[in-house]
Amino acid sequence: MSIATTRQHDPPSRPVPGAGGAAPSDEARAHAARSPRRQRQVRFFAGIAIGIASLATATLAAFHLHWNLAATSSLDVVVVVFVCLISGFAEATLVSLLALVSLNYYFVPPIFTFYVNDPGNWIALLAFEGTALIVSRLSAHARAQAQIAAENRRKA
Repeated sequence: MSIATTRQHDPPSRPVPGAGGAAPSDEARAHAARSPRRQRQVRFFAGIAIGIASLATATLAAFHLHWNLAATSSLDVVVVVFVCLISGFAEATLVSLLALVSLNYYFVPPIFTFYVNDPGNWIALLAFEGTALIVSRLSAHARAQAQIAAENRRKA
């Protein structure tokens, strides 16, 4: 028995109480089936995937354009903040750590190693990580405050 035949013999859905006698649509049932936990998981993994793809693209472009550590780290901060805006602080933190590793590997002499010769480069890497985390945290806080304000406007 195929799915199409099964659907033809399904009894009609019952009306939702208080909905004026209309049966719920498939879209409404699918929306109700999504749990907040599932939505958080999807947003988490989507943010990580988008962050890794954006970070890889930015690193590859900067490497081929022969950018220095300062220019590339500025670009990576933008990627981290973007991930924070679309996903959240935890995802942005993971992406910022990946950015730190990629900056070290591709742009800190000696390149293609994880070794750092110059203490000035340690300072640059730590400044990047600190900046990325602080800006991400501030943008996450601003987004949370905006959501609270929108909720309060709906209630009023």
